[in-house]
Amino acid sequence: MSTPEKNALTPDQLRISQYKAKYSKSSQDERRKSILERQKEKRFNYQSHARRLADSDWSTADDDEYEDDGAEEAMETVSEPVNKPGRYYSNQLMFSEWMVAVPENFDKEWLMVMSPVGKRVLLIASKGITRAYGKTGYKLNEFASAIPGGSMSQQGRGSHEYSVLDCVWSEALQTYFIIDMMCWKSHPIYDTETEFRFFWMHQKFTEDCPNISKLTRANQFHIVPLPHFACSRESLQVTMEQAAPDFKVDGLLFYHKKSHYAFGSTPLVTWLKPWMLPEVLNIPVPEKYMKLKPPQYNTAGEFIDNFNKKEEEARVKREERLRIAAEKKAKRMEIENYDHTKTVESPVPLVPTVEGREIDVSGQQGGGGMRMQYVGLVLVVVGVGVILGAPAASESSSNEDIVDELRDASNSERMKDDFIAQEDGEDQERWRAILKMIEDEARRAKEFEEYGEEDPIDNEWPAPLSVVPSWPDQSIRGKLGQVSGVAVDNAGIVYVLHRGARKWEADMFDEKTNKFTKESDGPIAEATILKIDPQTGLQLDAWGQNIFYLPHGLSIDSENNLWVTDVATHQVYKFANGEKEPSLVIGTKFAPGNGTNNFCKPTDVAVAANGDFFVSDGYCNHRIVKFTKGGEFIKAWGQKAENDLTPGPYDLEVPHSLALVEEVDAICVADREHGRVQCYTAGIETPAALGKYNATFTDPRFGSVYALTFDVEDGLFYLVNGDTEDVRGFTINPEEGQILEIWSPDQTGFTTPHDVAVSPDGRSVYVGEIGPDRVWKFYRDIQ
Repeated sequence: MSTPEKNALTPDQLRISQYKAKYSKSSQDERRKSILERQKEKRFNYQSHARRLADSDWSTADDDEYEDDGAEEAMETVSEPVNKPGRYYSNQLMFSEWMVAVPENFDKEWLMVMSPVGKRVLLIASKGITRAYGKTGYKLNEFASAIPGGSMSQQGRGSHEYSVLDCVWSEALQTYFIIDMMCWKSHPIYDTETEFRFFWMHQKFTEDCPNISKLTRANQFHIVPLPHFACSRESLQVTMEQAAPDFKVDGLLFYHKKSHYAFGSTPLVTWLKPWMLPEVLNIPVPEKYMKLKPPQYNTAGEFIDNFNKKEEEARVKREERLRIAAEKKAKRMEIENYDHTKTVESPVPLVPTVEGREIDVSGQQGGGGMRMQYVGLVLVVVGVGVILGAPAASESSSNEDIVDELRDASNSERMKDDFIAQEDGEDQERWRAILKMIEDEARRAKEFEEYGEEDPIDNEWPAPLSVVPSWPDQSIRGKLGQVSGVAVDNAGIVYVLHRGARKWEADMFDEKTNKFTKESDGPIAEATILKIDPQTGLQLDAWGQNIFYLPHGLSIDSENNLWVTDVATHQVYKFANGEKEPSLVIGTKFAPGNGTNNFCKPTDVAVAANGDFFVSDGYCNHRIVKFTKGGEFIKAWGQKAENDLTPGPYDLEVPHSLALVEEVDAICVADREHGRVQCYTAGIETPAALGKYNATFTDPRFGSVYALTFDVEDGLFYLVNGDTEDVRGFTINPEEGQILEIWSPDQTGFTTPHDVAVSPDGRSVYVGEIGPDRVWKFYRDIQ
């Protein structure tokens, strides 16, 4: 046990408060007093707010109702005013500040809650379903629970009730731990004091949810209220010594007893890591907590300062990403009625272009240059970086003239000005952007010489992906066949699709008709879908016997429905959440085709939040097909290239994997044999533009692109390649067109990766291989 040398705070401890000074104009104690006074006078209709959260209906909300009345002082003390939520349920949770100094009357006016390691979520139970939203507002899970309003089995006994809870989701324990309660059985308690809310939470759970510890179809996850403790020195010391929570402790939350529930961060809730208690509160803690202290830790003040700096940097990058996305969305809406005389900017800033031909403009040695695509409408630079649309040069100009003019202009400030002066106002800005890109490519070429054959990878990436060698459990590895698909549900549970003893052999399909030749062998007898615990790697369930003949792709939508493609039957299967028989099948069994209800060896599925879905119709038809939620055909696009050496934007050679990026209305496909990612308008926000080409991302190191997935949490693509000497995984920032990291199980790389998936929190990445037959887990350890 670590014991402080004395009871008084040391000078270092007293200086901790200085580290927070730049983040507020007044001390925490002064801001606490101010907030406690103002909350007595605050008037807000929490009843209407809670009902709108429950009903997902803001059509009748009065904007004046959501104006923050704290003026300038309020913005100084609470990071988020009361806001009407948008499409995603963001800014609805109360967050803590670091405890930079011991609060006044700490032992009498504060309560402590031990918080588990996990993901902070807003839990809303209403209309017979329970929904979990991350702190950024994305829906993470949807399930039945025993919370009032949380399952259809409650019909007839308060079916119109709703409840709102503040929780931590523990993926390891598959449990929602309740930190705070904001509404229970349609009674909002936002504007009550913490001491009452905690009392009410435990009493109501005991009275209204006696069977919540039992898992049933009507209560699918453990939901547990967290206990609270007094903050006297004796109480805290005994709690730290004797409390034995059945979870890994992430930190300690300290609540002012009189605090109302507020949106955003507040000094009325503070936070410490367990190993900080001896230094900040002069309270000893068991050695098991002190062992968790980072090796580089010196003082609490320094740790908090470094943490806040990283958070601020992340916030700035996040806001910049949202700003760029908003600008591009506005631009996309502005040009929805496409004008062929102007450039169309891409909603996903990768490689926007229109059909055309490529010309070499690198002028560099050692492969450090770029390609320029000369097109009828736009001129784009195709390299490792971001590609920007520009007005097309005159078609009467030769390739050589264009290249020489651009290169010469980029080498001279005077020539740049002369070149740009020839253009009209709007075009001048676009040409300046193109010229800057040429200069950037020259800089990259120089960096090639310094860094070797590869581009410099982003050295600021906070934590690399590391393989988890013991995952999955050994008992699973021996039973896997070719792992063709891997997916993760909203709760982080991993699903693996494999082919058992069956392997894709060369003689399995007729070369002319593409019909499966092994129908007489029957479906695969083994369980082809495995449900695996993301932490332990142990098997939780297995099914899919006698259904599939040669399964290929596996996807999970926002409602936890499973989707499987089978290249042998030429069909797409949907399995409703928790069901093991298909609820929807598209395609005619063993009948390849290219009609509106037929496929030819389909490879993957991507599903929008509204239920519409996309199919990459992959090995024969070279297309992407979109359907309604009920399976009705909407549109198909894509074709086989006349020349695979110079494919156009709609030319696809084995579209092998799909990734939907709803925030920019884009559907992206792994164009396997062309070694690139192609992005098109998904038509969710702009139906008239469905299938319109937007962007390309490619890199010489890709070889073939086998699979990609999009991490909603961090806004990143994960991609795995193949058919090259160096088979790896790539982490890509699509906004900058930058490869952030290259990863694999070891120095030798992968062998034959076939699919990739990412967990909802963005920390875990899974890769399935069809030789060797296994699935890998990679983890990003972010402190």
